[in-house]
Amino acid sequence: MKSETEDLKGENRLDLDPDQASFEVTCRLIPLGVALSFMVLFVFLSAFSWLILRNSMEFVYVSIALQALLIPLVLYRAARMKVRFSRHGIEVLSTMHSSAMNYRLSRSWSDLHSVRLRRFKSPEAFLERLAREKRTRFESESLKEKLLRYAGKGWLLSGFLVMDFKSGGMAPFPLAGFSSSDLEDLFLAISSWADPMVLNPDVIALERNVLTGQAVEFDASYTKMWEENLRNQFEVTNFVPLAGGASLQGGSIRVMMLLACGGMSSIYLARLRDDTRVVLKELRVPLDSDLDIAEKVHEMFAREARILSSLDHPCIVRVLDHFVEKGQDYMVLEYLPGLTLRQHVQMHGPFSSRDVIKIGMSLAKIVQYLHEFSPPILHRDLTPDNLILKEPEKDLVLVDFGAANEFIGEFTGTLVGKQSYIPPEQFRGQAVPESDIYALGATLYYLLTGKDPEPITPSRPKQIGDTIPDDLDQLIYDCTREAPEDRGYDAGKLYWKLCELGGELV
Repeated sequence: MKSETEDLKGENRLDLDPDQASFEVTCRLIPLGVALSFMVLFVFLSAFSWLILRNSMEFVYVSIALQALLIPLVLYRAARMKVRFSRHGIEVLSTMHSSAMNYRLSRSWSDLHSVRLRRFKSPEAFLERLAREKRTRFESESLKEKLLRYAGKGWLLSGFLVMDFKSGGMAPFPLAGFSSSDLEDLFLAISSWADPMVLNPDVIALERNVLTGQAVEFDASYTKMWEENLRNQFEVTNFVPLAGGASLQGGSIRVMMLLACGGMSSIYLARLRDDTRVVLKELRVPLDSDLDIAEKVHEMFAREARILSSLDHPCIVRVLDHFVEKGQDYMVLEYLPGLTLRQHVQMHGPFSSRDVIKIGMSLAKIVQYLHEFSPPILHRDLTPDNLILKEPEKDLVLVDFGAANEFIGEFTGTLVGKQSYIPPEQFRGQAVPESDIYALGATLYYLLTGKDPEPITPSRPKQIGDTIPDDLDQLIYDCTREAPEDRGYDAGKLYWKLCELGGELV
C-alpha cells in the first residue's frame, strides 16, 4: 500500500468529517465500587485524625467538609483517564495520567510499536459485561446487576489493551474501563490512523467483533484463523483505502473498518445514520488508466449492482444502494453476521459428510435460482470465501458477486475467480452454467478435506479422508470433470442427488 504521505497528495482522498477529526474516549482505571470505597475510607480516616488532634471544633468541621468534597473529586479525576485520538497521535488530556504513557502526554502513531491484549483470562467476563451494558439500554437493571457492575465483577479478568511504543514505555488500558461506545470509538481511531501491521491478530479479531456487534470469541482456533486470514485478506493495491471514520453521501455512511482489499477494490464495514451496520464495497480505477479500460471496469461494477438488485432470495446478500462519489463506485450491501465456510474450517476443521451434504443442498438451490434467469446468471466465483453461515440461524448465504456475469452466447468475458475453483473453460474466458457446478464441487471438496483442490483436476476427497462415502466422493468427482459436458449435473439434478445421499446417511 502507499504511505499516508503519498495518500494525502491524492485528489480522491475522502477524509474524516471535520466534526470527527478526533475521538475522545474515557477509560475508568478502577471499578466504580472500588473508587467509592476508597473515597469513603479516606474521608473516614481524615475525619478520625482531625477529631483526635482537634484544637478548634469549627476548624475540624470545616476541614472535614472540605476533605469530604475534595477527596472524592480528586479520586474521581484520578480514576477516569481521558484520551484523545487524532491523526496526530494519542494524547492524554490530564497531566495526572502522564505516567500511563511513560510521563509523556502525547505519542505519535509512528511511535506505536505494537497493540496487544494482556492478561485476557476470561473472555466470558468481558462478553458478559458488554452484553449487560447493551441490554440495559433497553431495560432497567436489577439490583443484583447494579451491585455487580459497581463492584467491578470480572474487571481484572477482562484484561488490558496494551500499546507499546518504539521510544520506550507502554500504555495499558483496562478493557473493562471502557463503555461499549467508547470502546467502539477507540477501535475506530485505531482503524483510522494506526499502521495495521502493529496490531496483534487477537486485537484485530476483537476490533472486528466490537465494530460489527458480533459475539466476541478468543479461543486459540479463532486467533489462528485470523492470523491465516490476515495473510490472505490484504493484498497490494494501487490506492490507499478509506480510513475508519471517513464518510460518504454527506455523512449518511461512515466507514468503521477495512475488511479486505486488493487490486482495485476494497471492502469495508460501515454504519448508516440509524446505526445499521452495512458492508461497503468500493471500486477505485487508477487515475492513469486507459479511458476504455476504466469505462469497462465501471460498467462491470454497475452490472454487479444491477444483478444483485434484481435478485430476491433469502440466501443471497441484498444490495441496498449503488452510487458514484468523487469518481469512485460504491455499493452498499446488507451486513450479515457470521463466518465464511473457510473460516469455519480454519477454526474447527473439516465438516462432516452429513453437514457437507446439507451445505451442498443449500448451495445447489442458490445456483439453480441464478441459472433459471433468462439469460442465466453465472456466479463464476463460488468458493468457501464467498459463503457465510449466517448467525444465529446458521443459514448459508452467498455474499460476493464480483465475478457475476449474464451468460450471453458461449463467450462471457475475462478470467475471474480463484484458481483452485476455476474450471478449464473459464480460464479460456468461456464460462457456462456447468462452470458453477465445477466450483460447487470444488467447494464441497474443501469442506470435506480442509484443503483447496488441485487446479484444473477432477477432485477425489476420499483420497484424503477414508471415511467419506463413496457416492459423495463420486459426485464431487463428476462435478469437477474437465469437460463441461462430462459433469452430468445441472443445479436441479445436483440438488436431488444430494437429497438422495443425505437420506442414505440418516
